[in-house]
Amino acid sequence: MKWWLKAVSGTLGAAALLWAGPVLSAGKTGSAARWAAADLDDEGDVRVVVTYREGRTAERPAFRVAKRQGARVRHTFSELPGDVVKVRPEHLAEVLAEFENDEDVAEAEPDRRSQHILQSVPWGISMIAADPGTRTALATGDGAGVRVAVIDTGIWHSPSSGKIHPDLAAVYKGGYDFVNNDSSPWDDHGHGTHIAGIIAAANNKVGVVGVAPRVSLYALKTLDQFGGGWDSDFIAAIDWSIKHGIRVVNYSAGGMIASTALENACARARAAGITIVAAAGNDEGPVLYPAAYDTVIAVGAVDQSAQRVISANWGWGSNSGPELDLVAPGNEILSAYRNPPNDYATRSGTSMAAPHVAGAAALLVGRGVSHPDIVQDFLEFYWTDLGRHRLKRDGILSL
Repeated sequence: MKWWLKAVSGTLGAAALLWAGPVLSAGKTGSAARWAAADLDDEGDVRVVVTYREGRTAERPAFRVAKRQGARVRHTFSELPGDVVKVRPEHLAEVLAEFENDEDVAEAEPDRRSQHILQSVPWGISMIAADPGTRTALATGDGAGVRVAVIDTGIWHSPSSGKIHPDLAAVYKGGYDFVNNDSSPWDDHGHGTHIAGIIAAANNKVGVVGVAPRVSLYALKTLDQFGGGWDSDFIAAIDWSIKHGIRVVNYSAGGMIASTALENACARARAAGITIVAAAGNDEGPVLYPAAYDTVIAVGAVDQSAQRVISANWGWGSNSGPELDLVAPGNEILSAYRNPPNDYATRSGTSMAAPHVAGAAALLVGRGVSHPDIVQDFLEFYWTDLGRHRLKRDGILSL
């Protein structure tokens, strides 16, 4: 039987895939509906995330299949069992058929686009008792030397001089740009720099101060200048984090569709000793992925009155649900930004809440709390009840 694909224009210049012909069985590659919703990248290709079985042969099936079908391998993971393949839509059916019949392949799934979650001493730092002048016993220390990765739009540096944002220069240790495949994760949006500032802005009497101002900060760029990115680039950043000994990851982005490869990457990172913190989402709906996974700490947002942000009050609302682990300050948060002289900006969203928790996790790791399960237990133990059911998901992080 013959399969064929038809590409049609979608919103925002994107494209969707319509599958005509027989319906695929829900095996390694899934149903036709799954691929009908697949995104096309800027070159009009479908990106396929391939996960291999444990104990597979040394040969990587993605390279073998790509060579035969005129596709190409975009990324090879070093610590995770899988690869990412770029395929022309007209060849997708043949590529999937090969993966379906390959005994070394556990699953092949469409790559998905994620979107950033946007909307002195900043008030959030004071609310969680992380003000350098009044820190509690739990927050003692400054996270010195703890490796923290911000997986986001990158970190701002001057295109002419290469100088890093002045509030982050002392702690920035490098990173990688998975969007452009180079070692300079320049922030062409501003979101990543803002997140990094909440975690690690220096206690230097200028600008703002972060929760953990002496961590070793790494920027892993997976989101482009519009704040969108591919799940496979996030997986590649997790792979990089495992390889480079990262201890805390912040990801202030997410999507509505679950991914086996994404979930497996988060589980591998947790097993490798990495605490992953992610934003829950801003549309008052269910918790987004990857925050919804059990191995990720999902963070919602509260306002200056310690109330969950709702659209009736602020025009946007924090997502909630049983997957939510903590809430933290997320409304009108001042932090570092790009493009001097506008070095600082106020932004709102669960994007801004998550790095408060990531910074707190770095403080705990800096005090010798090593395992992510124990880090999460500490964070969830030291929460302040907001008095609405006495449930953990109603508790705000408080050190």
